[in-house]
Amino acid sequence: MPAHSFSPVAGFYDALARFVFGRQLQEAQAANLNYMADNSRLLIIGGGSGWILQQVLTKIRHSSIVYLEASGSMLRKSEKRNKHNLLTNTVEYRLGTEADIYPYEQYDIIIANFFLDLFSQSYLEPIAEKLYSALAPGGKWLITDFVRPVSNLLPAWRAFILYKSMYLFFRVTCGISATTLPNWENNLKPYPLEKINSTYFYHGLVKSIAFRNAVA
Repeated sequence: MPAHSFSPVAGFYDALARFVFGRQLQEAQAANLNYMADNSRLLIIGGGSGWILQQVLTKIRHSSIVYLEASGSMLRKSEKRNKHNLLTNTVEYRLGTEADIYPYEQYDIIIANFFLDLFSQSYLEPIAEKLYSALAPGGKWLITDFVRPVSNLLPAWRAFILYKSMYLFFRVTCGISATTLPNWENNLKPYPLEKINSTYFYHGLVKSIAFRNAVA
């Protein structure tokens, strides 16, 4: 798998996202958290500085969470941000990538927000396979990510410029493998995933989906 890290932008990533998108990215990530349940095993992969973990910790109890992040700086920010929010939950802060999901681990909930869009199409197949293999039967996979425009709410040229700028910036600063937005939804089609909710945000450029693993 390609190596990338958001450590170079850890100090200003959240501020940059708010400047460009307002609160839309946060609203999108929170859209399907109602599908979580207490007493669950959760994996949050690529959670950045910990905002999504903060939301998760306020909504569930008696759960075990693995927070898997490739950036040491982001991991430390997340741990500092949430050190007083644990209540009855436990969190393991694990530095690494999808390769650091142990073969025996099975999760009731997997949250992968703005993660799949980081990889070129050739890398997405093994990544999707790795994540699906860690999803327990009947488990929920919550994904929020950028997608190609699906409406006329935002002119195609504006979407093109936005994505071109984003991918150039993060490829140079963080070493992501993608140079353009991959069609990550296609990589999920081979798996028995039942879509239970889907919502668009930011002029149809951000999609939040909740899947259920149909394997019982």
